[in-house]
Amino acid sequence: MPKTKQYCPICGKDQIGPDQQRCPQCDADLTCFWVLDALPEQSEVVASPLGIRKMKIWGLIGGGVLILLVVSLGWMLYQNHKVARTLADNQNRLEQVNRTMLALVEKIEAEKEVMKKEAFLQKINSQQRASESKDLERRAPEAKPESSQIKPEPSQVKPEPRQVVRQPPLSRQTRIVRPKQEQRPFFWYETTDKDTLWSIADRFYHNGRYYPVLLVMNPQVSLYEIKAGQRLKILKNPKDAVYVFNRSIVRQGSVVFFWYQIQPGDRPQTLSRKFYRAEDQYSIIEKLNPNLRFEPGQRIKIWLPDL
Repeated sequence: MPKTKQYCPICGKDQIGPDQQRCPQCDADLTCFWVLDALPEQSEVVASPLGIRKMKIWGLIGGGVLILLVVSLGWMLYQNHKVARTLADNQNRLEQVNRTMLALVEKIEAEKEVMKKEAFLQKINSQQRASESKDLERRAPEAKPESSQIKPEPSQVKPEPRQVVRQPPLSRQTRIVRPKQEQRPFFWYETTDKDTLWSIADRFYHNGRYYPVLLVMNPQVSLYEIKAGQRLKILKNPKDAVYVFNRSIVRQGSVVFFWYQIQPGDRPQTLSRKFYRAEDQYSIIEKLNPNLRFEPGQRIKIWLPDL
């Protein structure tokens, strides 16, 4: 309750005692006004030292938690970066190991191919030596008779003149005429991107092993480089293909070779690329044909696979 005398805010009467609950003039209830006057003003409210201490403590705790969160986040980012760098290093090492393994495999395959070609050339050389020795034995002169043997005197009888007997001409039924290569009936075929010489021979000659016939009819074609849009000569009659195939191969023991006719512009590198897909395989052709002169029309032996 207020200690000094107050006035009535309703009627304006002053000099009202603090113990009076109602206004003597307008009979208004003054209790609520006494209570409001008894409340301290806002400026008078002063925070206690205990509240300030609690606020400081909570501020320190909040700052510590925030610092801990920042440190934890930085540590997590560092660990993620470290793990990613380790994974990248391991991946690079694996790629390097894979490249090394692939290089070793390619080296081993190349050595195998070289050994295979050397064994093949040794086999060819041995067969050629055997055939040459056989030819020498066949061409060796017979033994001359001894001097003690008496030679017969030549006969004085003159031989009768040889009579020429003319054979009657063959009938049309018994006459066999083999047309030349360029006279055999053929048609033009345009290749696709899925064609190979083997597939074309199997399609038109009913056997893929007859692909050398395509090389005979089309000497400009490479064995492994068939492109879409090329025009090839195809024999219409499969029997002609069989005849050309038998005339274009030569057998030496268990090895089969292909007779190739040198074309204008042929060189060692072009022949090696045409038949063996690489320009450094010319030694195979050179060893099979020691008298190779690269004259157009010369026939040389070529080793072809799958014959």
